[in-house]
Amino acid sequence: MSHYYFHHPARLSLEEQVNRISTCKMVRSMLWMNIGTLFLIPILDLIFDDMSYRVWILLLIFVGMFLYVCILTWLTGHWNRRKQRMELSPIINVSIMILSSICVISFYLNVFGGVGGWRLYLFPIGMSLLVLLITIILAVTKHRRR
Repeated sequence: MSHYYFHHPARLSLEEQVNRISTCKMVRSMLWMNIGTLFLIPILDLIFDDMSYRVWILLLIFVGMFLYVCILTWLTGHWNRRKQRMELSPIINVSIMILSSICVISFYLNVFGGVGGWRLYLFPIGMSLLVLLITIILAVTKHRRR
């Protein structure tokens, strides 16, 4: 019986879950990217007078990516007791980096490439929804096995 309690800890409160999620390196790096974007956007807006709404889309992209990374960390992250932080699997880390790169390329094409509209962002949104759907299915099946 003690084996069960050592390997299956009690449910964490919402505050404890948020604290654990905030220890993940990917979540922290996305937060710093958001803060950097907050300082970068007004500078770009001053330099390029005619791009007011297109430049601000970058902030929307990074906030969405931050929330996306938080959800993935909550669903798939595991707590490393030795390092005292949440960690993501390498596959999830690589998929987040690829998705971030695709979003930046879409932003660049939107602002500097002259391609307008939201159609550039359909592929990154579709890819992120597919990864999120697969992650949710894996998390549910893993939870059902316990």
